[in-house]
Amino acid sequence: MEVFDLNRKMAGVANNINQIARQANSRDAFTRAEAEQLTVEARELYAQMRALVMQLEGVAEEVSST
Repeated sequence: MEVFDLNRKMAGVANNINQIARQANSRDAFTRAEAEQLTVEARELYAQMRALVMQLEGVAEEVSST
């Protein structure tokens, strides 16, 4: 997993949130399905971000020990 790929995914989730917020404001509604989909996307993104952080921490430890 690359940083650029993760950044692209984060931008996609942010865009989805923005679109749903715009729709919710215009129709005064936010469906359960929309909330569930955002939750799934956010959890997947969090897991990927956490994996990347752990990977970067490992690299930092290797660099500092040499």
